[in-house]
Amino acid sequence: MKKYRAILIFSLILMLKFFSFKALDNSISNPLQLVGALICVYYAFVNRNKKLARQGDFYKPIMIFLTGVFISDITCLLFHDQDISNSLIGQRAFYCYFMYFFLYHIDADEKFMLSVFKFMFICVFLINTLDIIMIGNPPFSWRVDERRSSVSIFYYGRGFLILGSFYYLQEFLKKKNLIYFAIYGICTLYSFLNVSRMLTIGVTLGSALIFLRYSRKGFANFFIIIIILVGVAIVLSVYADKILGSLFDLTQKQLSSSDSDVRTGAYNYFFTSFQPSVWTQIFGNGVPYNSAYEDLNDKIREVAKARVGDVGLVGVWVYFGFLAVISWLMVFYRTLLKKISDDQLFIRAYMIVIFAEAFTGFATHNPEIMPTTIFALYWFERLGVNKKIKKASTRRTIPKHLLNEQAL
Repeated sequence: MKKYRAILIFSLILMLKFFSFKALDNSISNPLQLVGALICVYYAFVNRNKKLARQGDFYKPIMIFLTGVFISDITCLLFHDQDISNSLIGQRAFYCYFMYFFLYHIDADEKFMLSVFKFMFICVFLINTLDIIMIGNPPFSWRVDERRSSVSIFYYGRGFLILGSFYYLQEFLKKKNLIYFAIYGICTLYSFLNVSRMLTIGVTLGSALIFLRYSRKGFANFFIIIIILVGVAIVLSVYADKILGSLFDLTQKQLSSSDSDVRTGAYNYFFTSFQPSVWTQIFGNGVPYNSAYEDLNDKIREVAKARVGDVGLVGVWVYFGFLAVISWLMVFYRTLLKKISDDQLFIRAYMIVIFAEAFTGFATHNPEIMPTTIFALYWFERLGVNKKIKKASTRRTIPKHLLNEQAL
């Protein structure tokens, strides 16, 4: 398994463009991103556990999503005259979905997932810290936005920071180790300093979910949580003017005129003016790359101020049609509404963040975050399998398919 651990970490780093290391030009990082994705594709196609993979909770939604991706290559050729070869390269970021089958190929267990996660988390934690220290010229970033007295830094891989904040919050509440809470607090502060309303709401709701679940486990936990919340409120109050002030300014700017609201205009444009055919409405338009279709999208961003990154799942629909949207609704249902174990709670909290940005943001099709999400979905499923095995073992009968999933 050490071999596969190294391969997966290497693949993740490539897909995340070395965490947006600015010294690497796109002419270098983009091909490397494709190589990282193709590693996942390779192990998906040499999958030795095909029957086992089909039993997974997310097998169908991921297969539906990938089907939508490849069908859109055809509509992109027919209606935008973009070569299929360009489409296959342009959609390279979405090949991270094959990671789900890669993990099934090696039958990655909880220990494996945790070791890979901790490595990736340490990397992004140190990178985010370094970016803040070097705020004038952050070395790991592809975009820097200035809002009032705050600076938002965007880099590939930050999804692991969000996932890590919830993981260490849950570990603190389970083990009462203050180091875990300190990690959670710093990660949460980093997220808030990014000055994104939906990210702030998602992180707050995800944290509240975990706090509420553990507050039911006894008065001592409830008392500890109250003390923690008071402490967090005091610490965050130091940054309240910076964070809340920036969020308020952003909201006021957009609400001052609904016609100038970027997202409202983007929704209107993609629903009423963009689609060239009923077929693209159903199967999507594909990802623009190195073609007149890409030039058209650049012009739309400049003139109509419409970007697929501003419209959430509508952007998924624009690219890949209804199949991809349906697949995401299936994922949200299975991660947010179905009954889960406590072990899966931190990943549900992470998916709350993705859901919060699914209608006004970019999380469902953001290459910065997508590899983390696919990684988290498999981990979520593996933790659920462990729960079923423990429950079955108490009845002294373990279903055969669960034994197969547990075996390495």
